[in-house]
Amino acid sequence: FPVRAANGDFRWFRAGAMPIRDEAGKIVRWLGTNTDISEQRQIEERLREGEATFRAMFNNSSLGKAQADVATYRFTRANDALCRLLGVRSTDLLSITIPDCVHPSSRPALEAGLGRLARGQISAFDMEARIKTDDRAQMWAQIPLNTLVDDKGAPYRLAAAFVHATD
Repeated sequence: FPVRAANGDFRWFRAGAMPIRDEAGKIVRWLGTNTDISEQRQIEERLREGEATFRAMFNNSSLGKAQADVATYRFTRANDALCRLLGVRSTDLLSITIPDCVHPSSRPALEAGLGRLARGQISAFDMEARIKTDDRAQMWAQIPLNTLVDDKGAPYRLAAAFVHATD
């Protein structure tokens, strides 16, 4: 609940109360707390706004975007633009890896770059790769990749974009 401070600003509080009982179970007094949660609410609001911004930029992009596990290269998130580019459904994409999307001729260079990213030797890698397609048409994409790191600086996720580059 909000409480107005002496300066007129409102601060948010969380209240709690617990009865103190005697041996017979009769309430003899109450123990109560009021905790100022204003900063916590502001942080939570910023997190919600940041998540909404990320989702809008990720999902509404015309570029194929994805995130993948750094150890397995398995997709953990992909937008509709990437699914259209690769000609797959999102459920299918989440069961494969980044190297599975490229033609065998492009796989060695991609896997070498992914390995260096996973080991933390580099933080970004960019290559042009032939995309694996079911038909005989050749399709190429520019694929910039970078790592997301944890609080110790260790890579834990890959971020990738697939930019159609056949022309």
